[in-house]
Amino acid sequence: RTYELPTYFEWNTYYLKLEHIYLGHDKNGRYFLPLKNLTSTICCGESGAGKSNFLNMIIFSLLHNSDYIDKLDFIDLKGVELSRYKLKNTTFTDNIEETEILLENLKNEMNIRFQEMKEKGDLIYQGKYRICLIDEIGTISTHHNKKAKENIFNSLIEIAQKGRASKVILLIFSQKIDSTNIPTNVLTNLQSSYLLKTSSQFNINNTIGLQEEIEEITRTRVQDFPKGRLIYKDGLTSEKILIQTPYLSKEIQEIMIKYFQSRFNK
Repeated sequence: RTYELPTYFEWNTYYLKLEHIYLGHDKNGRYFLPLKNLTSTICCGESGAGKSNFLNMIIFSLLHNSDYIDKLDFIDLKGVELSRYKLKNTTFTDNIEETEILLENLKNEMNIRFQEMKEKGDLIYQGKYRICLIDEIGTISTHHNKKAKENIFNSLIEIAQKGRASKVILLIFSQKIDSTNIPTNVLTNLQSSYLLKTSSQFNINNTIGLQEEIEEITRTRVQDFPKGRLIYKDGLTSEKILIQTPYLSKEIQEIMIKYFQSRFNK
């Protein structure tokens, strides 16, 4: 049975839900990812695919769930998109050396949590989440500081491998995910993936799979996706879901950022 997703609709505040992350609409309507099922994730799509729109939408859901999140760490070496989210419960850096320190601290926090879990006999950390969101990881790969890059990617590998049980999660966004932008050892340890419009077969193969698997989900080629259309691969179940994300206008973004600033920066 075939079905059609809407190609355009606008984001609304009733897409915010406690203990859930709104990803967009699938064939059954609003699609929410339970916060407890959140895994380290890669999101890729070419320029103009709707990746920035999707990124901000995810952040709104995370900020709405701040009671369950200890801290949000934002890394954006371009210093544009995420620099607006300077709140009391967030950290932001656009500096490679600060990024190296932040991820080292995040890795240490993860290991401290594992020690607590071991002492209590817990399989899952009982405290709040610590989530690190990296916009355009390729800007790290192209940086001239080789030592910092090496340390950063080593930390990312360890966090991606072990982070879920300790509720330390990575959300990484990139236009390309070849080895020049993100090391293979980082990519292979990110459990879930979002694939937006792209003409790169490498992006497709390393997020969702072969063309035959794509054709089971949609008749539209990935390179012909409308803006905001994506395939979500669930890292826990391996289920692949076709989703359309809404349009998030600049005006709505500014309103929501001011709302969260007034909420957290009292």
